[in-house]
Amino acid sequence: MFIEMLKIIIGFVLTGVLDVFISSRYQRKNSLIQIKILKVEKDVLKLKEVVSTIEMLSSVRNYKGRCLADLVCKSGMEDINSVVIMQAREEYKSSVVEWNRNINKLYIELWKVRFNRQL
Repeated sequence: MFIEMLKIIIGFVLTGVLDVFISSRYQRKNSLIQIKILKVEKDVLKLKEVVSTIEMLSSVRNYKGRCLADLVCKSGMEDINSVVIMQAREEYKSSVVEWNRNINKLYIELWKVRFNRQL
């Protein structure tokens, strides 16, 4: 009878110890995976922000360039120095300047995301 009780107690103890060992091991792996997932989600959010900025800047630049091209085509080459065309040129130049101001910052942000993923 004593031997049977000892077997049961040892069985419960070993089951408890193995259960704690196995569950802690899986929890550790799961927490490492969750940390990686959080880093990737953070990178995705940053990439979405950078892509949105690039889309906005390129759309403005493209629109201003098309407006300038349309005005030049409509007015012809004889009226190339009109006030309207000069104003469109200035708007296009300002969009190019804004693009050039931000493009290096955007490249750096993209590089940071790439570099963080390699770590």
